Amino acid sequence: MPCADFTSRSTSTLGDFEMLIVRHLVSAVTASRATWRSCGAGVLALALLIFASGAQAQTLPGSEIDTAAISASPDLTASRIKSKIDAIEARKDLAVALRDQALALYRKALSQLEAAAANSSAAARFQDAIKESPKRTAKVKKQLAAVLASAEGNVASLSKSIARLPLGDVEQQLNTTEGEIAKLKTEVDQLQTTLREIASRPTAARNEQTGEKKKLDQLVESRASAGNSHEASLVADARRASIVAERLAVSAKVNLLEQELISLPAREARAAASRDLAAAKRNIRQKQAPVLEARINELRKSDALQKQAQADSVTRQLSGQNPILEEYAKTSSTLHQKQADVTRSIEEAQSTLTGVNAEIARVKDNLAAAQQILEIGSVGEGLGEYLRVMRAQLPANRGFAHRDLRAGCSHCRCASEAAECRSRATRSC
Repeated sequence: MPCADFTSRSTSTLGDFEMLIVRHLVSAVTASRATWRSCGAGVLALALLIFASGAQAQTLPGSEIDTAAISASPDLTASRIKSKIDAIEARKDLAVALRDQALALYRKALSQLEAAAANSSAAARFQDAIKESPKRTAKVKKQLAAVLASAEGNVASLSKSIARLPLGDVEQQLNTTEGEIAKLKTEVDQLQTTLREIASRPTAARNEQTGEKKKLDQLVESRASAGNSHEASLVADARRASIVAERLAVSAKVNLLEQELISLPAREARAAASRDLAAAKRNIRQKQAPVLEARINELRKSDALQKQAQADSVTRQLSGQNPILEEYAKTSSTLHQKQADVTRSIEEAQSTLTGVNAEIARVKDNLAAAQQILEIGSVGEGLGEYLRVMRAQLPANRGFAHRDLRAGCSHCRCASEAAECRSRATRSC
């Protein structure tokens, strides 16, 4: 077969664009190397044919459909779909079944376009998080360093600031501090929950992404079958619009999941820094609370002693004036003393309660840490059980050892018999 004819037959299987590339390359090679024969051009064309076929085979499935969907997306807008729905509803010459089917498909397309817009907006938020999280994380870490550096100074300055405050003001400040402690504790717990969700999110997101990609492949086949169907033009247009809109929504969801996976490290770093900052502020408030309580106890004791001194002064003034007044003064003094004792007992009980609450909080934190360790241990135990099951399915090593031993013995017997045969042959000679 002539090489030129082979070249023409080889390139006949290519498309117009590929044939144009082949012809340009062949003419370029022929012009640069005039000594080449036509056979060389045929070989070159064959190589290019193989390369083009491999490139077409490596093309991702549905890329052509994706291009069609993207090219159709500028015209496929919510307002256009709504106008189509209004136009179909206004027509009176359509069969009821045909009209209902077209309306259902266009309404599905409208909902898919809304889902695509929502997914795109969420993906944009994740992109903003990727850009902004490093700056915000650095800002939070700077605040954390400032809080840790001024922790001891805040407690010392608090002792000085409340030294001249009345009892009511100090009690109000203690209530405010306890409210801040509760608020910061809730914030720390929420951020800790967020961090656990972020740590477990990659696997779930990848599984969702795989499912969406499979759905995208199925939509490729659905659109191809819709193009080959013999439906009415109105229903066929509506079906194509519905499939294209659904492809846009699924593609946007795949992109959303991809952006979410990319943003996870930055979001995790920011959440961890925010948790540490909230925990540092909570620790400072927890150190300030005992100082306020101690000052409140001092002021209450001072107030009780002052009232007791006033009662004693009244008792001394009424002594000897009238037996009834003297008895009244003594009874009042006794009652004031009992009141002081009860107040002291209440203060001691409140101090004990504060210590118990602190111990309860510590035990809760230890319990949460232990639960996390148990969860990790349960995962390790499950993996170990799986490995033990896999190990049990493997053949025993002892059988291999026995077979190797028997094979070695047979080899030894063969070698000894061969040596004996050689010695016999030598003696016979």
